[in-house]
Amino acid sequence: MKKTLLVSLTFGLLLSGCNDEDSLGTSEGTGVRFTSYMVESRATDTAWELGDEIGVYMQNAASASGYQKINVKYANSDGNLNTFTSETPIEYSGNESTVNFMAVYPFSASVTSGNYTFTLGNEGLSKNDIMYASTTSVEAGTQNVTLEFKHKLTKIVLQLKDESGNSVTGASITIDKQRVNGTLDVATGNVSATDDYNSTLQFAESDGTYEAIVIPDEGCAGRNVLITTSDNKKYSYPVGDIAFNGATKYTFPVSLRPAEPGEEEEGGETIIKLDAVEFSIDDWTEGKTIGWIISTDAEISTENKVETELVTDQPLNVNSSVTIAPKSDMTLETTDVYSIEYTRTDADLTAATLIISQPNTAGSRAAQQTY
Repeated sequence: MKKTLLVSLTFGLLLSGCNDEDSLGTSEGTGVRFTSYMVESRATDTAWELGDEIGVYMQNAASASGYQKINVKYANSDGNLNTFTSETPIEYSGNESTVNFMAVYPFSASVTSGNYTFTLGNEGLSKNDIMYASTTSVEAGTQNVTLEFKHKLTKIVLQLKDESGNSVTGASITIDKQRVNGTLDVATGNVSATDDYNSTLQFAESDGTYEAIVIPDEGCAGRNVLITTSDNKKYSYPVGDIAFNGATKYTFPVSLRPAEPGEEEEGGETIIKLDAVEFSIDDWTEGKTIGWIISTDAEISTENKVETELVTDQPLNVNSSVTIAPKSDMTLETTDVYSIEYTRTDADLTAATLIISQPNTAGSRAAQQTY
């Protein structure tokens, strides 16, 4: 998968591939802090937002049973949205050599065990976006731990247009026969529903695109997406035979048109017939992952920047490094932003670390990205 890193550095970039766990920096105190990123964007198509909270678990890797720490609340701050710290940070007991860390978003204060229970609602799309991260065999004493969050549920996207192809805004859209109560097993990351198909979920709108997050299932006979336009016209979109897989996005382009004779049922609903070739199914890991803003003391912006390619198709081998220097006519500023796209080509895609640093600078900080 191709990924993009945005980096703000004063000097040249030093890239190296390695298998060692280098520190992102020195945290205050002895507690653990977490650098977290996502394998794609969150439900609202943005990155982490200020004040996001996660619940973190710690497990002795040797026994891999039970938890030494359960649902410890961590939150990010304005200084670095990808760094999560806690008022009561996790401490190592000294009785373990390696540990496993698991984390769940969003944090729920009612969770007191390894079963993270949740209920989907209509208060906001992000609150329904259950995400999970697991990092195993972390050396005891490590103060900076990387968590890679992945979506666990299903996103359904409706691109609603009228018969002329114009986006339809202001509609009210629901999907019925939903199971909204579920449990995530923190040890495995597996999600299961705990109720029957008797609930309805509301879609959230953004300029004619409507989105909902649901619990994955194998389909439910008689399930419909119900559309009511701003002028109170009603449409029914049968989706009962579609299995919704986890961590997957289903995009349905829906065109509304006047009902033809025989199409309207009792209640005035127009039935929209679904052609299977009309909708797309994508892993919810599509596109690029963007993150890792370094030098948080700088005011970083991509506005009014002149795009200049420093290097292309630069090979990078394990345990080696390469320095990318500015061109002879360039003057670098602390607010300069660099975009690094990288693709792994090795056959064995085991965990690795990409380190970006400022060479020949006293006290410079390094950042790591595990992929």
